Amino acid sequence: MTGKLCAAALALLVAFGCSEPPTTSTAASDDADVGTVAFGRGNDNGARIWLPDPECSVIDGTGAFFSVDCTMQVTTPGTHGNSNLVAQATGVPNPTGQSIHWGPDNPGWEWEAVFALYFGIEEAPYPCAVFNNDGEFVFTLNWHATVTPSGQGRLICHYNQNSAYEP
Repeated sequence: MTGKLCAAALALLVAFGCSEPPTTSTAASDDADVGTVAFGRGNDNGARIWLPDPECSVIDGTGAFFSVDCTMQVTTPGTHGNSNLVAQATGVPNPTGQSIHWGPDNPGWEWEAVFALYFGIEEAPYPCAVFNNDGEFVFTLNWHATVTPSGQGRLICHYNQNSAYEP
């Protein structure tokens, strides 16, 4: 199962998350950029910001992945272990002429294919995945994606321990 989970995590990262796990080593100075992680100032209770990564995706108007630059992922420590991933882009294909909304019950065909292939999930709901404050890959059903008729695409995935999903 561990090998399957690792392979799936890598596929998910390439498909719609960050392309590699964030570095969680500590920095010598406050707010230092440590690879893909910026640590907080001390008054933010240890929040981590995973800096933009070139390999994220949003979902286009037909349900396929559309590669974009990651906007950011923010995690905050605490009793709920909050983590947010936001990916957005312009120029996202949408031949429908309508705003399209994707989510756990209607994630798009390519999202479904990834979870069917790596986790055996063949029906809704489908989770999204983010890194938590410890750099661990976690799943949640608390996500949505939108693409407008003009090609504005956005994917938001919000994890906390209360919304954890175990595939």
